[in-house]
Amino acid sequence: MASEMMMKKLGLLCADDFVDLDKNIIQNIFTNHFQELLEDPEIIQKPLRSCVFSNVERMVKCRTPEAGFSLFECPHCHDFKIVPHSCKSKFCNSCGVKYAAQRADTIKSIVLDCPHRHVVLTIAEKLRQFFQYDRKLLNLLFSAAADTLNHIFDSFGKKDDHFKPAFIITLHTFGRDLKWNPHVHILLADGYVDEANVFHRLKFISYTALRKRWMTTLLYALRDNIGDKYKLMLKKITNILYKKYDNGFYVYAPPTKYKNVDDTVDYVVRYVGRPVMAQSRITDYDPVNKTVSYWYERHEDGVRVDICESVIDFMKKLILHVPDDQFKMIRYYGVYASVKKKARALVKVMTQRLFRASLFKKNWRDFLIHTFHHDPLLCKCGHYMEFLECYVP
Repeated sequence: MASEMMMKKLGLLCADDFVDLDKNIIQNIFTNHFQELLEDPEIIQKPLRSCVFSNVERMVKCRTPEAGFSLFECPHCHDFKIVPHSCKSKFCNSCGVKYAAQRADTIKSIVLDCPHRHVVLTIAEKLRQFFQYDRKLLNLLFSAAADTLNHIFDSFGKKDDHFKPAFIITLHTFGRDLKWNPHVHILLADGYVDEANVFHRLKFISYTALRKRWMTTLLYALRDNIGDKYKLMLKKITNILYKKYDNGFYVYAPPTKYKNVDDTVDYVVRYVGRPVMAQSRITDYDPVNKTVSYWYERHEDGVRVDICESVIDFMKKLILHVPDDQFKMIRYYGVYASVKKKARALVKVMTQRLFRASLFKKNWRDFLIHTFHHDPLLCKCGHYMEFLECYVP
C-alpha cells in the first residue's frame, strides 16, 4: 500500500515526473498482441512454457507504474520524481542491455590480466532440432565445450601432466535471422596453469584438433544422453555428419586483435545477455495491419536482408529463445570456476596484477550516469533528490 504522502504526490503526477515511462517497440508488440498469440492454433496445440509467461508478464510491465515505483523528493525545492521499477528479465530489451553491462563488469573483475581470445563453437544444422525437442540437452553444449578445451590443453604436456585453462562459456540459441541456432561463445585466456600453479602463455591452438575434438565429444555426449524416442534418428544423422564434416564442425578461435583484456571482454560480453532482437534493427511496427519489419546482416556474405512478417510470427521467434527457469547461460571453468578460488589466489607469477580489482557494482542510477551521462536524481534547482519511499504492487 502506498502511504498518504505518496498518494498526495500521485495526485499531482504528470508524464514528466516519471523516468523511462515510454514503452519500447517490442514491449508494445507483446502488450498489444500477446493474447492473440495465445489464441494461435500452433500455440494452442503446443502450449507455451511457464517461463515464457513469467518473462513476458514482467517485460510488458517493465518501467511502468504497474511494476511499482520509488518516490524521490528534492529537499531544497520539494520537487519530486517517480522512478518506475524495472523487470530484471533478460528477455526485456532494456533490462537485457543493463544485464550485459553489469555482467561485463563482473567478468572484468575476475579475469586474468593477460590476452584472451574469442572462441565460437558451432554445431551442424541437422543437430539443432534435438536441443529444441529437449532443452536439457543444452547443458551438453557447455560440458562438451569444456571437455574439448580441457583435452586440447592436456595435449600440450606429457602424459601425466594436467594443465588448467581459464575460460567462460556463454550460450546463444539464436542466429541473426532469429531462427533456432544453438552455439557457444567462449572467453578463453591465452594461457594455462600447470600443477605447480605456474602460468604459461599459449602460443598456438590447432584448428583441426579443436574442430574434430569438438564434434566427436558433442556427438558422443548426445548419443549417451538423448531420449529413446530420438536415438535412431540421431544415429542416422551422426553417420551422415561424420562423412560430411571430416574436419569437424566449424569453429572460430583466432588470437585477439585487442591490446588489452578490457577491450576483449567488452567485445565478447556484448553477446552475453543481449536481447534476441535489438531495437535498432526494427524498421517498422504496424499495429493496424499487425506486421513487423526488421533487418539482419547475413553471416555468409554480409548482405542486408529485410524481413516483413506478422507480429504473431515475430513473437513466436522471440519466445523460442527464452531460457528455462534457473538455466545458467554463462558458466565459468578451470581457473575461473568458483570452486577454484584458492587456486586463483596462488597463481601470482604471471604479472604484478594477476587478478583485476573488483569493480564498483552499478545500481540503476550509476548505470544511467555511466551510459547516458545523465543523473536522474539531479533536480532542476541543482540539488539532489532523496529517496522517500517505494510502492510495490
